[in-house]
Amino acid sequence: MVSRRLKPENFEIIKKDLIENTKCSLNEQFYSLTMQINKIDYILKIQFADTNKIILWDALEINNNTYDKNEYMIIKNDRILMAMLDIILYQKTKMFIN
Repeated sequence: MVSRRLKPENFEIIKKDLIENTKCSLNEQFYSLTMQINKIDYILKIQFADTNKIILWDALEINNNTYDKNEYMIIKNDRILMAMLDIILYQKTKMFIN
């Protein structure tokens, strides 16, 4: 799990976009964001905190290269998750996150 506190205006931009363009699990209050990096699909589990904070709990890597079925791997490495979160933040706000 990784998190990042954002400026209020950036937080609102990202929150609005994710609410409109992702699926929400009602009983868990997580948003599932699908993204692709290097032709590999990922499903990211995202949650918003009250204080302009976005939390990335984990990511699910979907390997579509097998013949009969998909293979899945849960990613919990904080460095990889932070890199994924930074990609999302950069794409949504078009700004550099320090």
